[in-house]
Amino acid sequence: MAPAPGGGAGGGGEMFGWRTDFGKRFRKGRELGRGQFGITYLVTELATGNQYASKTIPKAKLTSRSAREDVENEVAIMRALRGHTNVVNLEDVYEDAADVHLVMEVCRGGELFDSIVARGHFSEADAAGLVRQMLDVVARCHLSGVIHRDLKPENFLFKDSARGSPIKATDFGLSCFFQTDAVFTEVVGSPYYVAPEVLRRKYGTACDIHSVGVIMYILLSGTPPFYGATEQQIFSAVLKGTIDLERGTWQKISESAKDLIRKMLLRDPKARLTASEALSHPWLSQRSGARGAAPNIPLDISVLNHLRRYAGYEKLKKVALQRVARLCSEVEVRSLKDQFLEIDTDRSGTISLNELVGAVKQMQTSASGTQVIPEDLVQGIMAEADADGDGQVDYLEFVAAAMPLGQLQRRDRARWRNMLNRIFDEMDSDKNGHVDMSELGTVLREWTGARMDEADIQEALQEVDQNGDGVIDRLEFFELFRTASSKRRDPPPPAASQGAPS
Repeated sequence: MAPAPGGGAGGGGEMFGWRTDFGKRFRKGRELGRGQFGITYLVTELATGNQYASKTIPKAKLTSRSAREDVENEVAIMRALRGHTNVVNLEDVYEDAADVHLVMEVCRGGELFDSIVARGHFSEADAAGLVRQMLDVVARCHLSGVIHRDLKPENFLFKDSARGSPIKATDFGLSCFFQTDAVFTEVVGSPYYVAPEVLRRKYGTACDIHSVGVIMYILLSGTPPFYGATEQQIFSAVLKGTIDLERGTWQKISESAKDLIRKMLLRDPKARLTASEALSHPWLSQRSGARGAAPNIPLDISVLNHLRRYAGYEKLKKVALQRVARLCSEVEVRSLKDQFLEIDTDRSGTISLNELVGAVKQMQTSASGTQVIPEDLVQGIMAEADADGDGQVDYLEFVAAAMPLGQLQRRDRARWRNMLNRIFDEMDSDKNGHVDMSELGTVLREWTGARMDEADIQEALQEVDQNGDGVIDRLEFFELFRTASSKRRDPPPPAASQGAPS
């Protein structure tokens, strides 16, 4: 069905300037579902006989400005996500004197919730397929600058009744667009699936990952991880964050599945996995059939944010991060490896400026189709990440620059301290408890392969030497990773996930 501009012929009663010929184009059929703000009907397009689902919202419920803005927001979000395999496609929007009509593709397989009730719980293979699709939706939402805020089994529909049918996300009524590092305070969502930080009224996109983690838990066990006889008891359980992965059904569930659930249900949202990181987890990636090749992981907007932050880091911090990258296990940086493979389109083992520009264009296109990160800024990011100055960013350089420091610090504080202590001990070659100009010069030259004159080394030392005694002690080195860079940085891009600053 071809879309048309708003304000078509007939009907009257325009409130939004959308098409007004719904009654001439469609015949309304049976009711498919009923929500808080509207009723969804099966409708048939008279000219073609094609059937759609139409969410009908009475204008009598849209008397306030905020209610009208909510409808406009839902339409804008669905248009931004249009074309994604696992999102119900919005075909067009109409209005008449009485109602607004959101005409969407029809899904005939029923709600995921009903399937859970009927089956009790799913096999790991079936659950993995469903969780992968949900995370792909979340990744696309966050990449488009959208936070969903109400992910639950009732809001996923099977496309049809065939076994293995894809699921489609629907109902974006509580979703909204966000700006980078935006903090939300409104408590929204459904009790069993709400994230603890939502209840604390300080949250961002990580709340969507928590909701998918709850759904995954239910898919595998048939019961919610946080339970109570009343809504308040459920909220208390969510805030406490204790989950049972040992008794009953969980005795038969793989440790890999449990590991993914734990990392999606972490109480600390800044330590929680992003959607792309979760998709790189072995429990999902080993079921993707993409071993040895680029695993088709959605590009993660947080990677670009980390690259931009890296561009403003002190010289020593950048060098130390390359050392951290060498010390990290493959598991810890698996998601970054997948992201690297996505950007390295010619499979050369390095990323060129053209490849990074292409990836950024794919990452940073706003819902209106406008590129919001200029190419010269991308070139600057590239130059900063290219530690050895060869015009290419290799895998180690990319990991160092794109590393999610906040996650590493929060997930395992003891390991993080041990890594920093080890790096400082390597720099302090005479073991006198501090790093002087000579030692710093050796580190900067040998660890990066770059040319460094005395003025460069002096500048690098002064960036870290807080008390001005001419050397870097252990506390000053640790402080380098506890605070944001002192150097000026460009403002972050407008759409981002929950990457934490260092």
